[in-house]
Amino acid sequence: MDNSVADVKVIRPAITGSVYKPSIQDGGPVITFTPRQYQVELLEASIDHNTIICLQTDLGKPFISVMLIKELAEQMNRRNHGEEIKATVFIAKDASSATKNASIIQEHTNLEVAIHVDTSQDYANSSLHQHHVLLMTGESFVKYLETDTLSLHQINLLILDECHLALDQSNHNVYQTIMQKIEENSGHSTQPRVLGMTSSILLGKQDPCDLEANLADLERILKSRPETALNSSAGKFGNKPAEAIVVCEKYSDGKVLCCAVTEVLDNTFRFVDNFHTICNTGQSNPCQPVIQVLNECRSALSIIGPLGIRIIVPLLLKDLQKLEKHEPVEINCLMLQYAASQLRLAKKVCDNALKADKALLDLKFVTPKVRRLFEVLRNFKPDENTKNTDSFHSRNAVQMKNRRALRASTNNRRLLMQRQQQQFQVYDEDDEDSEGEEEEEEKPDITNDTNLCGIVFVEHRYIAAILDKLLRKLQRKDSSLGFISSSCIMGPGWPGLSSNNKSVHAEVQSRKQEEMLRRFRRRETNLLFTTSVLEEGVDVPKCNLVVRFDNPKDYQSYVQSKGRARAPSSHYVMLIEENTVDKFLLELKNFQTIDKILQRRCEDDPDKQSYDEQIDLKVAESLMPSFRPGGNDGKAMVSMVTAIALVNRYCSKLPSDTFTHLTPRCDTYQMPDGLFKSTVYLPINSPVREPIEGDPMPGKKFAQMAGALKTCEVLYKAGELDDNLLPIGKEIAVLAECGYIQEITGEGQGRPGTTKRRQYYDKAIARCLQECVTTEPTENSCYHLYIINMTLASPLPEVLNIRERKLHGPDETARCFGILTRNPIPKIPGFPVYTRAGEMLVSIESLTSGLEITGAQQKQIKQFHSCILAEVLRLEKPNLEFDPSKAEANYLILPLNKVEGSSKLQIDWHFVKTVSACSGNLDRPPVLPDYSTTQYQFSSEIFSDAVVTPIYRNIDQPQRYYVAEILDDLIVTSPFPSEKYEKFVDYYFERYDIQVSNFQQPMIDVDCMSSRLNLLTPRYLNHKGKALPISNVQNKKNYLQKKQYLVPELCYVYPIPASVWRKAVCLPSILYRLNSLLIAEELRVQIGEEAGVGSATLPQEYPYPDLSFGWEGLDLTGAEQEDDEATSAISPEKCNNDMVQDNGNPTVNLVNHTTQTASKQVNGGVNRKSAGYYIPPKSDNVSLDDTGECPSSIPGPSPTTILQSLTMSHASDGFNLERLEMLGDSFLKQAVTIYLYCTYPNLHEGKLSYMRSKQVSNYNLYRLGKDKDLPSKMQVVLFDPAINWLPPGFCVKEAVQKPALVTPVDITSIVTPSDGGDFTIDTWDPSMADLDSDCDSDDEDYSDFFDDQDVDAEEDFVEITESYAETPDQFFAHTEQWSFSLEDPDDIPGLTYTGKKPDDAGDLPPLPYEIHTQHSISDKSIADCTEALLGCYLVTCGYRSALLFMSWVGLTVLPKVDETLFQNVPTSEDEKSKKTTYYDCKYGHLQQPLSPLLTGVPGAQTKLHQLLLGYDQFEKAINYQFKDKAYLLQAFTHASYHYNTVTDCYQRLEFLGDAILDYLITRHLFDHHQHLSPGALTDLRSALVNNTIFASLAVKFGYHKYFKALSPELFNVINNFVTFVKEKKEALGMDSQLKMLDVEDDGDESEDIEVPKALGDIFESVSGAIYLDSGMSLDTVWAVYYPMMRPQIEQYAANLPISPVRELLEMEPETAKFGPPERTMDGKTRVTVNVVGKDTSKELVAIIELPRQRLQDVRFVTSKVTKKKQGTRKD
Repeated sequence: MDNSVADVKVIRPAITGSVYKPSIQDGGPVITFTPRQYQVELLEASIDHNTIICLQTDLGKPFISVMLIKELAEQMNRRNHGEEIKATVFIAKDASSATKNASIIQEHTNLEVAIHVDTSQDYANSSLHQHHVLLMTGESFVKYLETDTLSLHQINLLILDECHLALDQSNHNVYQTIMQKIEENSGHSTQPRVLGMTSSILLGKQDPCDLEANLADLERILKSRPETALNSSAGKFGNKPAEAIVVCEKYSDGKVLCCAVTEVLDNTFRFVDNFHTICNTGQSNPCQPVIQVLNECRSALSIIGPLGIRIIVPLLLKDLQKLEKHEPVEINCLMLQYAASQLRLAKKVCDNALKADKALLDLKFVTPKVRRLFEVLRNFKPDENTKNTDSFHSRNAVQMKNRRALRASTNNRRLLMQRQQQQFQVYDEDDEDSEGEEEEEEKPDITNDTNLCGIVFVEHRYIAAILDKLLRKLQRKDSSLGFISSSCIMGPGWPGLSSNNKSVHAEVQSRKQEEMLRRFRRRETNLLFTTSVLEEGVDVPKCNLVVRFDNPKDYQSYVQSKGRARAPSSHYVMLIEENTVDKFLLELKNFQTIDKILQRRCEDDPDKQSYDEQIDLKVAESLMPSFRPGGNDGKAMVSMVTAIALVNRYCSKLPSDTFTHLTPRCDTYQMPDGLFKSTVYLPINSPVREPIEGDPMPGKKFAQMAGALKTCEVLYKAGELDDNLLPIGKEIAVLAECGYIQEITGEGQGRPGTTKRRQYYDKAIARCLQECVTTEPTENSCYHLYIINMTLASPLPEVLNIRERKLHGPDETARCFGILTRNPIPKIPGFPVYTRAGEMLVSIESLTSGLEITGAQQKQIKQFHSCILAEVLRLEKPNLEFDPSKAEANYLILPLNKVEGSSKLQIDWHFVKTVSACSGNLDRPPVLPDYSTTQYQFSSEIFSDAVVTPIYRNIDQPQRYYVAEILDDLIVTSPFPSEKYEKFVDYYFERYDIQVSNFQQPMIDVDCMSSRLNLLTPRYLNHKGKALPISNVQNKKNYLQKKQYLVPELCYVYPIPASVWRKAVCLPSILYRLNSLLIAEELRVQIGEEAGVGSATLPQEYPYPDLSFGWEGLDLTGAEQEDDEATSAISPEKCNNDMVQDNGNPTVNLVNHTTQTASKQVNGGVNRKSAGYYIPPKSDNVSLDDTGECPSSIPGPSPTTILQSLTMSHASDGFNLERLEMLGDSFLKQAVTIYLYCTYPNLHEGKLSYMRSKQVSNYNLYRLGKDKDLPSKMQVVLFDPAINWLPPGFCVKEAVQKPALVTPVDITSIVTPSDGGDFTIDTWDPSMADLDSDCDSDDEDYSDFFDDQDVDAEEDFVEITESYAETPDQFFAHTEQWSFSLEDPDDIPGLTYTGKKPDDAGDLPPLPYEIHTQHSISDKSIADCTEALLGCYLVTCGYRSALLFMSWVGLTVLPKVDETLFQNVPTSEDEKSKKTTYYDCKYGHLQQPLSPLLTGVPGAQTKLHQLLLGYDQFEKAINYQFKDKAYLLQAFTHASYHYNTVTDCYQRLEFLGDAILDYLITRHLFDHHQHLSPGALTDLRSALVNNTIFASLAVKFGYHKYFKALSPELFNVINNFVTFVKEKKEALGMDSQLKMLDVEDDGDESEDIEVPKALGDIFESVSGAIYLDSGMSLDTVWAVYYPMMRPQIEQYAANLPISPVRELLEMEPETAKFGPPERTMDGKTRVTVNVVGKDTSKELVAIIELPRQRLQDVRFVTSKVTKKKQGTRKD
């Protein structure tokens, strides 16, 4: 044992059993406050006194110098009281250094900065009065002093960079001259503060005496106290590890083998040297990588031994293969191949020797140093008791096991197979060849129930890999090492790769090493082999074992590696070779001496007790009683010994970013009586802001413990600690506020509140449409009669009238339809339906009331009603029956007409009887006429307004036709347009065996009757208002030739005229819209009565605006030209590919065609009102704030706006809730945020955010919407009368009706829409909304606008077209030839027509609910509807009304008034109008929060004034002057800035401002950009509301210059970002490439620029400060922020950016898979995206870098896309 070095145990190999045996035990209690970052400590010392800062690198200099300048800037900003302005002088080494530092100071302060490398006296004089900071060289400063250009009393701070230059003994040392001038001026009242900075004095090997002399000289010359940045030099920064030296003897066992391998390497060296001498071509040197490889082998042989050669050779061979792959010169490739051969030879020599000894893993073939390393590691194996006592690691083991189970996947099977193979091939000599460095070996399954956490530092990077692999191989045969799970980090690779592949290789290596570091941080591995790359600057866990495998090179390396052993009871072991141990002991002694010198010189008072004083814990416990929350009976307690740990834990739970490590500050001072007293300051975002003083104690450490114990008591009384003395989490704080419990779902069901959980809800029927008829058929009853009034509001545009047909308006006949009901129908707005004639405006008007109807008349009306709906419209289905007594909606439809000589409409009883008589047999005449004996007589009156059907085909389901024209000039004997038939009569005779009796009768031109019954939207527009393509002129001519001609004699004429039939076709759409608007009106009345928002009862004459989609005046003239261009662009091949066969009839699929034109028509063909329901833009004089208007006096929203809020996008209506939902979402967030901010002034941002997330969550909104029965009122699917509409008077048969349950359903068992919004049945895919499929399903080619015929009708139609006249056989080839006689109707084939159905309808599973009476809605859709209704009331009723609506729904956004005031609310009918006033008064108004200034702090106003000096420039820049300056200070104060003791940090204001800005931007876009679709509006909002653009705007307007933070890392990130933004000269967006090229390298490397979240936060926090300072005025905030954001709003509105993540998901929705976030070595977050294409052998891997603070701020790093092999994954 050698004790020549204090506190270091030396273990020599000569002593028997000389093995390092550490004591593995739990560390003692934490009795030290969490240390602050050393830069902050150095800054505080610089503020307090003249300081010499000894840094290890130059990285910390900018932070300390800038922050010191800002903290001492008060003396530079005295503009009044006649005081002289002082400046800061920064002495730089040279001009370039001055320029660099000036740029940093200029960017991070609001001070005027000037560079003086010139000695012009005039210039200096003028600059002195204009600038606050002067940067110059030492020579310039001396000249200014000598010429009295500057005087020392004009300087408040003097910064001397590279101050070690003052030690130069030359005669012209400017630093010594400067300090002499200061000393000569010592009689002046004020002296400048001096800061010296150096990073050179501690570098390299230092003699302790020289170092102490240098420090003393610097202290004497600069009149300053030295401070060091070595964070372990002062004991206060961490626990001291136990140091030990393990001496390793000389290696002698494998000397013969080593000589043999050395000979191979030496021969290779000689050959390479000769080759380089002979073949020196001047090109790239092929010998350099070979020499480096050979040197690595030599190092492995000497350091590890022969086993090292076996392991390192496969690694080096892989590197040589990479070089050879990218080497263009053949001679160089040959040299690399030669080197590889020699490496294999050296390995073979080792293998042969090891096989001969049958000891492939015998440790005699490794050096004693390696053996001693494994001995040290083996002795850290914990015993069973230790395993059970360490609860932390046992929990960690369970967590690791769970994580491994979650990560199990198909790809892992390959690794498991490899591991199994390896277990059976332990002694395979080629084991490493298949693995190497590029593919990490699978490690043994380690449970990690050990407290080992160690790092082994080595000098050579390959040695780290060798030791890692060797350890894992030994674990297979030595169970004593099985507790170790190791990995290695090799650091930067050797520069052998070419520049073209260096970046790719470096990226791969970097990712592998980051993964190793991540596993080490998560304790998945417990031992790390690494180089000096982890000595400093990388965050690693506190280690209890650090091993130096090689000697520390210098003091810096020694102290930094030892500083990693920060865990309690940690150990620092150095492996030293026996022949160098004496020399190293001397060096180690010097290291310790240097450490003591630095401690002695850097302590505040060397004579006082040190912070690492040894104390007796039992004595500490006896000095002060423990604190128990429940008194003596309390189970939880905190004592003097445990108090500091509890305070540290509390501070770590406060909200902060990764740059900020919140720590308590403890100031300890000695009292006159010799006792010590400590004052504890908690972080500024803690609710406890007052300093906490402990009791006097006999020592510093005891005083700190007493202060911590008192702090724990104060925290408990403040509600920050619970009864168990644990910090209260955010989950506990939210329970009382939310008041609801999450629903529990069964296995396989979606999570509540998401799109994946769907439930069934009954469709609502308006109450006034229920119970409308009597159940007794013979009873006379009084009814209300309403007329369905239809007027032609807008004729069909000429360009859309393809066949140039006459437009039949509703005024052609006075006969119309009416509604008969016993209940009055409330007034609703008019609404449009879209027919072939154009837009029809429909209104429901009262015709008469008290109309008495007899029982017989009721029966006739019911028969008429049934005939119209069931037979005319063919809406009756097998599972439906007509039974008004059972139907929920049982009002009746009847015809109205004018009586002769009267203009008043009355019930047309004659028409009722006529149609009723045909009920049940409408399509089939009772007797077919026989014209064999008599001639048919044609009458034009019968056919002029008729609906006909051919009697010779489709008898079971005849196709109907409107008679368009009687062709008097074309009779049945006219020539047939085909050579196969001479005349029309011949065609019918030969084709159908029918003989026409009247040869003079004219042919009739007919139009096929469309099966389309959904007339809610026009055919020429999709539901988004986009114009669909229109046929060109040539196609018009073709369609004019396509006529359908029928013979009147062979047609059956329906008893219902065509003019009435056309109105009947509109009935399903009218009745559907009527019910929807009535439901919306009922909801409006309900909200008016219960919430007090809007008048529940409006005058009958109140002018409701008609429902309008904003499509009036649509310019469609350009659509034809667009179609021409698109059509001409289609190649013949493309057309041929698009031809499909539909039941034998040729049609053209125009989906691909339309895709090209749809995008062109978004802006050109549609006016600004085309994006759904039109809301007038907000006028500039409309206030966003509460106007004070009584909510009950407002009429309230129109039913049309409410209906828009209830309509989902899948309903494919002319409007949907998306725009209102977006607005409601942002307002909801804002309203809840303001309420929480004002109601809970003492909660920090973390708890507030959690409470907000629970209120605004989709689950909560779904729950509240469901409670208000919104699902039944919603319109969720495409209106298709033939499929999902239940006509009035009809009901589902009891045998097939399903129970009306609200039941969850597993969505995986049914067909779901693409976006998870709403379930649709037999409708077009919503993802194709921009294509032609937006039109009705029977309008495939929209150029054939009026040609809505079915298959059989088209057959007859095409037969007589000129295009088929030449080759008629081509058409009839698919039709079976048959004939029949009119006398035998049973021979007629039964062809049925049921409307167009999807081709794969038979593949759909049976629906789990009744589609007519129920619909399936996702929870997320209900939440969206709730938000849309909020947006509806916000837009129409104002701010206060929206808050009352939210309160009615169940959201907590307003304070409640005393409930006792509302116990006697009037309920009588005559006082119902007063209820709304009471309801309004039930909720109060939020009160303005108190000023954030902590008035209890002594001198608070003075401190506030000092901290805000110079901030008047910021107020001028944003054009707003704060009334309460405390808001301004709070908005710029980071949580790390503990100098601000008078306000909170900005976190709460950022929480408020984030919601306010989100709402203001959203509201502006909603009001002023209505030409954008909801999807585009959402994209625009996302582009404007994100951290990237906020941070860049903060830089643009100088927010960062006023930012107060004490975080060196954050300072560096902000500095990089500011530099990047300044170079870009524009505000960045979410699509910006945040990369900066490294101009110092080859130009291929680039650095990722991180967007500091803190800059975006202060941009938001200032908005929150303005809101509160202005009296909670949103208008004021927007007046300040809109001018800042206007350029970006206009730019993005004109050229909408799309998030790269969304763009990728839209391109590859199925194959793009995002991996979990991973933390990189530099603290960023990385997400890997795997995109699997059609080629399953390739996989694209994209890297997304995420700022470490906020995952939603995502940006693509497109340059990091690589390819790798795809395993078993399929497309």
